[in-house]
Amino acid sequence: MSNQRKIANLARIFGSSADNQIMVCRKGCFEFDCASATFTQGQFVGPDKDVGNNLLNQQVVLVPDQSMSIGRVIYQNPALLTKVTVDICSTFAVQPAVDSGLNSPGNYP
Repeated sequence: MSNQRKIANLARIFGSSADNQIMVCRKGCFEFDCASATFTQGQFVGPDKDVGNNLLNQQVVLVPDQSMSIGRVIYQNPALLTKVTVDICSTFAVQPAVDSGLNSPGNYP
């Protein structure tokens, strides 16, 4: 998940010291938009699809298993059914042997 917005006609992203570099988060808890739905803790979510093969920007949907997911639901405010908090986890982000307590839980069985 990108923490920075890349504008096509600008080579340098605000806050970056080099051209065409963007910070990407591989772990952490983030709030995503979603279609109006009820999620339960632990359910897998993945990118939501628009018409054709286009993905919706920063929007997630329930997926059947971990292979299609970007993370797991950790919270949904009952009053906001179009937002969900997700603990994302990358297959490339390795959990350290000793967790310092600064990392969110990211290894899923």
